[in-house]
Amino acid sequence: MTEHNERLQDVAAAADPVAPLFTDGSRSAALIEWAGSRGIDAATILLAGELSRMDEHGQAAFVTAIVEEARIQPGDGLRWLLWLWNDAPTPIRSRLSEQHDIRAVEEVMEIHRRALAGEAVSNPVWRAARRQFAAAMTPDAPAAAVEAIMSSMWDLHATPGAVADVASTWIVQSSAADAFEPAGWTAAEHHRVQSTWDAYGIEQAHHNRRLPGEDDAAFGERLQRYTLENPVPLSSDDFDNWRTWQAERQKIMTARVEELRAGLRGIVSR
Repeated sequence: MTEHNERLQDVAAAADPVAPLFTDGSRSAALIEWAGSRGIDAATILLAGELSRMDEHGQAAFVTAIVEEARIQPGDGLRWLLWLWNDAPTPIRSRLSEQHDIRAVEEVMEIHRRALAGEAVSNPVWRAARRQFAAAMTPDAPAAAVEAIMSSMWDLHATPGAVADVASTWIVQSSAADAFEPAGWTAAEHHRVQSTWDAYGIEQAHHNRRLPGEDDAAFGERLQRYTLENPVPLSSDDFDNWRTWQAERQKIMTARVEELRAGLRGIVSR
């Protein structure tokens, strides 16, 4: 047990100088360079970086596991994408009820499988596939699923961050949709509140441009006065529902991030 604990401490110490490359999104180029020096493909390591930044809970342990893992193989990012589509605890496939939509995504996944097998899929092929996919999906297909799959449809050699975009899109949008039921809210009510708030912000900005020579204090006072005289047309119940939905969304996001981290760890540690 003592030896095991000492080994974990050694691993954590080794990971520490590298950890900021994962947790600081502005250092993606340095993260890719670090991965390249170890023969790790950029798509996989950018995915790991995105997952590390999506939630601070469990972040250090996840980064340490990725840094420690020496068996990351080329294509692991694509293997993770295929897992997310069909085999994850909350797979993208489970959100699609229309067989037509499932077949459309399967056609995309087949291109990814060809790329994983070593075929060079050119940008023109991906452009045509994106057009075909967008035209094929039914209007009622969940946006979280559609946009996550669309985010994946790039040549990963030229656009290695595409799989990371899939992760962030899926986590954010699926969590937002899943939070409505436990919050006792609906997508329609959320849309109404969001639209009202956005329109109010535009109107407020239109009527409160900073005047020439106006200092921060004067501008802030004028903005506050406008807000008091022209309150946003939402009720206290609307704000309560919004806060409840946000809290539920955050809980779901935390669980979903952990789920997707575990999926990647399982792939790279096989």
